[in-house]
Amino acid sequence: MPIADLIIENAAQIIRFEWRGNEPGTVMGWDFQILENSAVAVQAGRTAAVGNQAEIHRDWFRQGITEIVDARRKIVLPGFVDSHTHPVFMNTREQEFESRLQGKTYEEIAALGGGIRSSIRGVREASKEELLERVLRRMDRFIELGTTTVEAKSGYGLSFEAEIKSLEVLRDANEAHPITIVPTFLGAHEVPDEYRRRREDYIRLLTDVMIPAAAGQKLAEYCDVYCEQGVYSAAETRKICAAAREASLGLKIHADQFHAAGCTELAAELGAVSVDHLEQVTEEGVERLRHSGSVATLLPGSVFFIGSDSYPPA
Repeated sequence: MPIADLIIENAAQIIRFEWRGNEPGTVMGWDFQILENSAVAVQAGRTAAVGNQAEIHRDWFRQGITEIVDARRKIVLPGFVDSHTHPVFMNTREQEFESRLQGKTYEEIAALGGGIRSSIRGVREASKEELLERVLRRMDRFIELGTTTVEAKSGYGLSFEAEIKSLEVLRDANEAHPITIVPTFLGAHEVPDEYRRRREDYIRLLTDVMIPAAAGQKLAEYCDVYCEQGVYSAAETRKICAAAREASLGLKIHADQFHAAGCTELAAELGAVSVDHLEQVTEEGVERLRHSGSVATLLPGSVFFIGSDSYPPA
């Protein structure tokens, strides 16, 4: 007979999700049930059974072996999955709020050296141990808020050494923390200052050195590109994604956040796993996305954070 390591019982409600499939152009297909007088049996770290509390206790409980968690007056539900995070950085950028309150846009702040570019120095100068301590602290906060799986990006180093260091930190954090971390290489988050006048050299560094290293060392499962006016064009994004695909990395694209730049259409054409932001996506982009297998990842918290009121047409 099966024996549970853990039984969660006495919950006011248990929310149970079931996958019902997904067709392109539709909301992802999850159905859910609200269960009462039910319990959850856990075995070897996985949900083994959900059902009537008396039956779960009868079939799965063994005295001296099974731990009981009393969830009285609580709701039990599966952990959240956050599919777009940037946890590898040293310092926050709250000083930029003053500029936003003065009416400056994110792009204006970035042009003055703020935004992504202001985070690069901290990551480059930090030790792996310093970055790991901060990432683990952020993972603790994720867990506290109910998130148990995160996709986590590099992208605040923008040099070979700093990007590999960032991915190694994510690997070490995944091994040290109960949360599940899915790593994404985002060396194409910006063009670093030392390459501003020779961006083709940086793109070659991405395609010929960084991406093969990240994939070859098994430090990343996906490659992301910030496809946006003034950052990476659709043509440059295509080149970077071709190298990522050659290295057997899945594709993810930051698309059409501030301007409609054809990035959503490109992501749909390339079969990207996800297309993220989409604040300025065109009707043509939506139509292309509808018929692709790509997931539209909307980030309303990002819109709010930068002080914009331009939300995706959802």
